Amino acid sequence: AAQFEWEKDNIAASKKAEIIIIAVKPLMVQTVLNEICPLRRDQIILSIAAGIPLSQLKKSSGGPSKIVRAMPNLPAQILVGMTTWIATIDLSQKEKLLISKIIECLGQHIQVRHEDMLNAATAVCGCGPAFVAAFLDSMARIALDKGFSEKESHLLALQTVGGTAALLHKN
Repeated sequence: AAQFEWEKDNIAASKKAEIIIIAVKPLMVQTVLNEICPLRRDQIILSIAAGIPLSQLKKSSGGPSKIVRAMPNLPAQILVGMTTWIATIDLSQKEKLLISKIIECLGQHIQVRHEDMLNAATAVCGCGPAFVAAFLDSMARIALDKGFSEKESHLLALQTVGGTAALLHKN
């Protein structure tokens, strides 16, 4: 069973950790890595910093070869997200399984074969929630304009899209 400890100090936390999750804005990645590196060769960096490629993470971290780059989308906040991820070749199958167990806590996930696929999936899954929200808003406005209450309008739109997604997911 995995053990989790909260530590306010990045340096102290990184010394004990098997997996170091970099979950900061892209502009802060270098600062955090400068603070905690060098790392042990057996440690894994799991980055969810948008747009920071594996090569830059490797260079910025001073060379730890076990690096994972993952991109969850907004619905991951309520554990129904879609995350794509890629790992460097240095991770063992056991380590990749551990990473997948961590990532699946956020919803569904796909390990991609090439880093370009991660960037493409980020465009689809990262922007997708905004497009769906705009579409839902348009649907609800039509219902509102036709005399439904705001609450009823939102229910009509949400249930239609959610139900359709559930139906498509089943097929």
